[in-house]
Amino acid sequence: MQAGATGAVGQFIARNSPDGLFLRYARGRAKGFAMRQTMTVMGALTIAVLGSATLGALAAGMALLGEAVDCIVLLRLSQLYQGRPVPTRARILSVITALVQASTIAGCVALCWRLIPLTEARFFAAAFLMSAGINAGLVRHFFPAGAIARLSVYAATAVAMVAQDIAAGAGFGGWFFLIAVGIMGYTTTLFIGAVERGQAERLRFEKALLAEQAELEASRHALAEAARKAERLALVARHANDSVVFTAPDGRIEWVNEAFSRVTGYSFDEAVGANPTDILNGPETSDQSMEQLTRARAAGVPCRVEIQNRTKDGRKVWMEISMNPVLNPDGSPAVFIAVERDITQAKAHEAELAQARVAAEVAAQAKSQFLATMSHEIRTPMNGVIGVAELLEETALDSVQKQYVGTIIDSGRALLTIINDVLDLSKLQAGKADLLDEPFSISTCVLRALDLLRPTAQKKGLDLRACVPDDLPLHRGDAGRLRQVLLNLLGNAVKFTMQGHVEAVISIQPKGQSDCIKIAISDTGIGIAADRIGQVFDSFTQADSAIARQFGGTGLGLTISRLLAQQMGGDIAVASVPAKGSVFTITLRLPRAGMAQDAGLDLRKAAPRTRLRLLVAEDNRTNMLIARKILERSVAGLVEAANGALAVSAYRAAPPDLVLMDVSMPEMDGHTATRKIRQFESDSGLPRCPIFALTAYTSADELARCLAAGMDGLLTKPLVRAELYALLERVAQDPPFDLCPDNAVDRVSNGGPTWSTSPRASGTTSGRSIRSSAL
Repeated sequence: MQAGATGAVGQFIARNSPDGLFLRYARGRAKGFAMRQTMTVMGALTIAVLGSATLGALAAGMALLGEAVDCIVLLRLSQLYQGRPVPTRARILSVITALVQASTIAGCVALCWRLIPLTEARFFAAAFLMSAGINAGLVRHFFPAGAIARLSVYAATAVAMVAQDIAAGAGFGGWFFLIAVGIMGYTTTLFIGAVERGQAERLRFEKALLAEQAELEASRHALAEAARKAERLALVARHANDSVVFTAPDGRIEWVNEAFSRVTGYSFDEAVGANPTDILNGPETSDQSMEQLTRARAAGVPCRVEIQNRTKDGRKVWMEISMNPVLNPDGSPAVFIAVERDITQAKAHEAELAQARVAAEVAAQAKSQFLATMSHEIRTPMNGVIGVAELLEETALDSVQKQYVGTIIDSGRALLTIINDVLDLSKLQAGKADLLDEPFSISTCVLRALDLLRPTAQKKGLDLRACVPDDLPLHRGDAGRLRQVLLNLLGNAVKFTMQGHVEAVISIQPKGQSDCIKIAISDTGIGIAADRIGQVFDSFTQADSAIARQFGGTGLGLTISRLLAQQMGGDIAVASVPAKGSVFTITLRLPRAGMAQDAGLDLRKAAPRTRLRLLVAEDNRTNMLIARKILERSVAGLVEAANGALAVSAYRAAPPDLVLMDVSMPEMDGHTATRKIRQFESDSGLPRCPIFALTAYTSADELARCLAAGMDGLLTKPLVRAELYALLERVAQDPPFDLCPDNAVDRVSNGGPTWSTSPRASGTTSGRSIRSSAL
């Protein structure tokens, strides 16, 4: 019944809404068509008999035409928008048809008024016009716009006819007619107003009646529903799977359900009157949880605890207890209802998950250690392979030998790239990739990445170009990681473009103290199929197997690039058209750092000439040979040590200007040797000498260990000559500068931030790690 009452109210509201009233108006007009035509026929017959048959026929035709147009349109609209919102255009169309219908009636009245020269005919015409006005006014409640349109036409017609008679010299008779027409119009208005007031009153009464009926039905339904709920709650409490316990304010059990007996083993009679503490607590029960329950019962407030109890047969069981008070009118607790759920299996599962989590963490740590160890074990011999090959490349070789040596170097670097990609992917997926926060130039990153790829692009005849805004400020971030992303994307663009161009476009939009930076890399290459675009960022995935066979690659570059961009607070988007090219857009938001342009690292830097004296500690003879060959023309003196102990002895004998210290050496490792050197400097009052690690480990943890041992940075193996040469120039430069800038002093826990220039060659280096990743 409540649904019926509510439905009646809803139907009433729908029927009397603007759309409902319009549809009722449309249906009513169409339904009353035949009845209205009775008056039309009577009027036409009157004109035909008392006036002119032709005039009567013309009047009937005009009236029927207007009515037909109006009714056909309204009937169609009522069918079209039944149960649907009525648009404004439908209402406008209805106003137009109302004007048409009213105009035809007005035309009939005007014909009778003007063409039948009898005073009675004019009175007949005025009466007919009044009846048409009443008919139009009665529907104003349903469609005000249509009613007003008709009444406006009828009023204008009456005024026009009388005014025309007065203008034609009708004398006082015309004024009498004008007054008579006004009285008839006023009477019509009063009648329509009375009808509308009656309609409004009826609607208010009907609405109030329906609302009262709905309220009564709702009250009755609420009472019935409350009774049903109480009955259901009683059944739920009796048959629930969870234990339900009613206890008095003093803690004694007043009622338990069947589930309580099933879980604890105590029957209803055994439980009622007992205290839960006496029958359920065991040695494992938490005193803290019991105290929490006691305090909640004393305060009359809800409480939730997890507690371990014992059943009647001594079995341990974990219970989740939710206790709530039922209060008396004065606010004091009348009874406490406790719902107790057996969570023993959940607790066991929770313990299993904890063990699995620990096992997963151990496995992840083992994986990271394995990858780091494999990286070190592969990088160490690769340092020898690539280093010796580069030295061999500088000797007198014929073209075939140069080709062989170049193949060795390229293959070694390709292998290192794969190793770096796997390590980077592992770190990024684990969320352990560290990003630097230092000033750098985005334009320099882009232009130098293009310079690195220009020789390859020129071999293919590609136009490699950039669009860089003038006066770009410096930004804070990790230039090396951004350069890695750029090289991946630009390298792919060059690789997959056979002809045309590759272009990098930088755009920047200020956002407060930072900038929204977009770097769009476009090419005219092979493009990517629409159904494959969503997979290009997946690990070990390329557009299709044919591309993988033709162009090679691990399929990790785009994955790593996107993860790096996301870790830098941005993302990479791609748009592509097969056979026309692709556009990869890097979006970053970086804080501004100033306007000066940074110098960056020149990978084609020639060997500098310095007066530095170097100590190199390296146990691998091949690596030592490579270091010697790289350094012999750049330094004034070079001392070699095969392990950490020899390095410490050499340092004590003649402190150098710079130490390159291998981390993993026999007898004494590089970390220990560095600590001993720092201690010797402190005891002897010597200025701080820059010490850089030589290691095949590339993780941030290794850099942290090196800095903690007293080192000032690290060079990764295989050595990159440009990085080593840049370090030499920075150490040898004049005037001196701080070893560790303010933002790096906190990371160095082993000594002062500066070292003097005498007796060593003037210069220092920052505490930043120098990495051998792609620049």
